Amino acid sequence: MRRATLALAALAGLTACAGNSIDYAYSSARIGNLEIRIVNSPVGASFDLAGVSPAAGKINAYTKHWRDEQAASARECRSNGDPGWQSKLTAKQVIGRYLLVIDETGQNVCGGALDNSHHYTDIFDLDSGDKVNACGWLAGRCEGLENYGHPLSRLGEMIKERARTSPGCQILSSMYGVPEPYPTADGLAFPTIHDAKDCDVEVLVSYDEIAPFLSAEGKKVVAGLKGLR
Repeated sequence: MRRATLALAALAGLTACAGNSIDYAYSSARIGNLEIRIVNSPVGASFDLAGVSPAAGKINAYTKHWRDEQAASARECRSNGDPGWQSKLTAKQVIGRYLLVIDETGQNVCGGALDNSHHYTDIFDLDSGDKVNACGWLAGRCEGLENYGHPLSRLGEMIKERARTSPGCQILSSMYGVPEPYPTADGLAFPTIHDAKDCDVEVLVSYDEIAPFLSAEGKKVVAGLKGLR
């Protein structure tokens, strides 16, 4: 394992602050056939892709920017009397040409009344290095899921029905945004946001079920993903 210490002043957008530094520890890992480098620090863990391809360069620029942001957040959190900032950016799985990445933070209060925890699944195209918005795979994008009368509203109702795991759990309205789906081996998974974090679930809609709701781009993507099975 290799270690390197970077002063926070060297990270993007930060000014010098005596005694503030982040000790990064590096190790190697593999996700399927993809070689990665794990980057650990006291404020969280992330990764880089091995290799020097343009696509890897794009993804690594994203992960470096993420680390810079976490360093800035940790410093601000400490200034508010909370030294416990924790976050993770995890390379979870490769499905076809897509890399699924989990972006999550713990219950970091940072001097406020509420925590700012979150858990997202990001998608990266390993051929181009671009971050993918899977809402573009739906005919009408994700906003149509909550618009009554929109062709996607039937899919939205299906997701809500499957997400009702407890009578006390209420799905929040569209003012909080509609989380993007992500691909799995069996279909698209739709995260749901409830009024209580413990109620949050991810609803799987099989590729056969999702077919009537796909855009032209989505049909091409799903055809490729179904071909992997």
